[in-house]
Amino acid sequence: MRVYEIRIDTTINYQAFFFDDYTRDKDSISHLMKFGELPNGWVMPEVYVLEPRLSKPNFFSINYFHNCFAVDRYTWDKVLTTLEMSGQLVDFNYKNEAFTLFKPIHCYDCLDVEKTLWEEQRAGIVKHEFKPNRLSNAQDSPIFTIPELNSMTMYLVDGMMGDEEEEFKYCIEKYDLKGLLLKEVWHD
Repeated sequence: MRVYEIRIDTTINYQAFFFDDYTRDKDSISHLMKFGELPNGWVMPEVYVLEPRLSKPNFFSINYFHNCFAVDRYTWDKVLTTLEMSGQLVDFNYKNEAFTLFKPIHCYDCLDVEKTLWEEQRAGIVKHEFKPNRLSNAQDSPIFTIPELNSMTMYLVDGMMGDEEEEFKYCIEKYDLKGLLLKEVWHD
């Protein structure tokens, strides 16, 4: 079993979505920054791509938030199982192309806080230590957050699905999907 920190590739390599009118949509956008499910009937605010000549990723950053991302239809077909199990999905369109917003909804108390090596004043984690027995319960939701980081960092537990072809990391590698960075932070 391995745990990866999921980061959206926000380098200058890829297109990213930005909110078209942050002032008008402030209330709707604020729901994305909070942990938990989006309210019933929540609609994705209008978005645009600032630099449309950059390469299109499969996983799109949304306003550089680190607790959600969007996927195109090609990617959706490849990683649907994991996304459905792990979070809330909201369909939206941009320039007549279908996308899906993914927001994780599971926050697990699985970090071994005492054995974890923290940055000064617990501003972040230098070396993660997880409790394997608690991670084994994550098989129903391989993408999760932890309360110690206010649910703003996404993690992936790999090796839990039983079938390698259903593993999120395997699908990213098999189909050469771009836009996410998986950094291994722990293994048993």
